[in-house]
Amino acid sequence: MVSINKQSFKGRKAIIRVDFNVPMNLEKKVLDNSRIQAAKSTILKVINDGGSCILISHLGRPKGKEKKYSLEPIIPEIERILQKKVMFSEDVLGKKTKPKSNTPFIEIYDDGTVEKKIIVE
Repeated sequence: MVSINKQSFKGRKAIIRVDFNVPMNLEKKVLDNSRIQAAKSTILKVINDGGSCILISHLGRPKGKEKKYSLEPIIPEIERILQKKVMFSEDVLGKKTKPKSNTPFIEIYDDGTVEKKIIVE
């Protein structure tokens, strides 16, 4: 595996597992955005290289699909930090979210290493 800094993401999709399990108040506003800030450089590396990111995370400890654990309320904070528009997907499976190509993508691990993968329909 190679370091993320030695990888070009031009025209590629990167799946990035991020830890966006952030504390929120009763109005669903992020109280501490340090976890989002920690992922910023990795996400922007991919985007600035001309690639796109698929961010994967969780919130809380849901037992199945529970609306109170949706990541949707943190999207404005992610957009504010990245200064980029973020699309939200309610699910990871199904026609709306199923990958539509078999082009290579990149998986980035917590230690910054990178592995090339193929999306298969």
